[in-house]
Amino acid sequence: MCGIVGYVGQRSARDVIYKGLERLEYRGYDSAGIAVVLAEDGVGKNFVEKVAGKLKNLQNKVGNLSESSGLGVGHTRWATHGEANEANCHPHISDGITIVHNGIIENYAELRKEIGENRFYSDTDSEIFAHLVADNRAKGMDLSEATRVAFQRLEGNSAFVVIDRDTPDTIIAIRKGASPLVVGVGKNEGLVASDVPALLAHTRDVYYLKENEFVILRHDGAKAFDLDGKEKRIQLEHIEWDADAIDKMGFPHFMLKEVHEQPQAIAETLRPWIVESKEKVRIHVDRMSSGSVVEAVQAAQNIHIVACGTAFYAAMYGQNLIERYVRVSARAELAHEFRYRKPHLRSNDVGIVVSQSGETADTIAAARMMRERGMKVFAITNVRGSSIARECDAVFLMNAGIEICVASTKAFSTMLAVFAALSVGLGVAKGHIDEEQEKEWVGAFLALPSLLEEQLKQGNMIQDIAKDYQNMKGYLYLGRGPYYPMAMEGALKLKELAYVHAEGFAAGELKHGPLALVEDKMLVVAVAPEGSGELHLKTLSNIAEVKSRRGTVLGIGQAKDSHFQDISDRYFSIPTVKLGDLNSILSLVPLQLLAYYISAAKGCEIDQPRNLAKSVTVE
Repeated sequence: MCGIVGYVGQRSARDVIYKGLERLEYRGYDSAGIAVVLAEDGVGKNFVEKVAGKLKNLQNKVGNLSESSGLGVGHTRWATHGEANEANCHPHISDGITIVHNGIIENYAELRKEIGENRFYSDTDSEIFAHLVADNRAKGMDLSEATRVAFQRLEGNSAFVVIDRDTPDTIIAIRKGASPLVVGVGKNEGLVASDVPALLAHTRDVYYLKENEFVILRHDGAKAFDLDGKEKRIQLEHIEWDADAIDKMGFPHFMLKEVHEQPQAIAETLRPWIVESKEKVRIHVDRMSSGSVVEAVQAAQNIHIVACGTAFYAAMYGQNLIERYVRVSARAELAHEFRYRKPHLRSNDVGIVVSQSGETADTIAAARMMRERGMKVFAITNVRGSSIARECDAVFLMNAGIEICVASTKAFSTMLAVFAALSVGLGVAKGHIDEEQEKEWVGAFLALPSLLEEQLKQGNMIQDIAKDYQNMKGYLYLGRGPYYPMAMEGALKLKELAYVHAEGFAAGELKHGPLALVEDKMLVVAVAPEGSGELHLKTLSNIAEVKSRRGTVLGIGQAKDSHFQDISDRYFSIPTVKLGDLNSILSLVPLQLLAYYISAAKGCEIDQPRNLAKSVTVE
């Protein structure tokens, strides 16, 4: 969750690090700091500035740091051990050793007692590591050995970046578990960060640190080692992401920009799945992976789809489609529940794990647990070199590009697109979808981006609706079948951004409790395009129950559905797609924009909502 940036090279480390931290603000944080090392006459000196609150509070203080230093580290902290204040802010220093940390040291109490309370300036677990490394240096170890030996004493998932005033040309980066670090190699400079956007201004050639690995980084290159000190081969990846992805490009917020990027993102997601030949256009699954996905699914009795947060709602959608078109029992589960309930898993079961970042701690642990049981596990992720991508047998990339806003939009819609293509492709491979049906699906996939474009042109209508409903007492979202997870996602977006009470329900549950909340100041958002088929009339009956109790209804459906429009107080129509399962993706735009415009009207901090982080890399 924390943002980390380190730099070694010929530029001003202070300036590079500060700008890099700005690129990581979307991760969420409550304090920030920068430390640089300046070598003068062969003697290294530490300079550090830290503040509670936002980076802008640090801006006036960084001028106190030496501009001449070419070595430094910076950090944006999300508090775990110790409150958010200047003392607990990173970087932490001990006898010239400076560290920044992402993760949790589980045995910190034992180590803190061993080190001695009188040596500590903060309440953090992180400071322990600075003292351990400094003690090892005092024993005569070089910086890399001191770091490696200290790291082996820690329990839990952590990533550290370490610099030393007595070694002013070197950075050590080390990690274990779901705490990502990526090294960037530039011309006469090296960088390390917790995410790619911090590096893009300087290099596109990167290396993702693997589990239980450390890197020695200098201006002239990087070397990787395992925790036993054995050197490993570094293979750089070239990042193709456009630098414009980390610019608002005229939009007031990254969220609104990313909502409008969904048509292109969906097109990029679906493009690799569609195979053209002289005979026909078809959907192919195994072309998308290095392992035989079809073969594994053919043998599977159950498919376990595991995720957290927004990705879990995508998993619910995937469960619906897989059971319908692949005809295999599927179950969507929250990773943090799945891990600890001792699930009954068979070796011929299949796992699918979903994570935008590929670094979600509970989801990674669930993937490992399934693989330990002999299962084939596939990943849906947006980051090719992420931990989840490396853990799994096959990877289905979302190709959404960088998503800066903490509240997910295009990442969620591309997850849905992957599940649709995967389900249809497996259905074709298993013979449950015939050639004519496959042709219809291909046509629907190709039409989807333009339908999303058409829908985005109606954004002003949602803005007007948001003005009417921005001060409601609460918000209930209803949906059935594939629209139930959309209702859950719509409610989550409003909670995240506008800090109001909103809940998503399966519409059939209305009479089992939620109906007690209905009154004129409670907005009921009903997601019910006609594509829900037999469930559609049942959902309209639920809406009639709301209206009979003087509830206020915002309907999201299709233009031809006059009855739905008549019983709604306000109505937003989505374009019609021939295959109803894709209407779920089209229903997202009004849900996302409703949350955006209500939160904007309330003056909320949209791109960085309070208390939240983009990637949850600790349990």
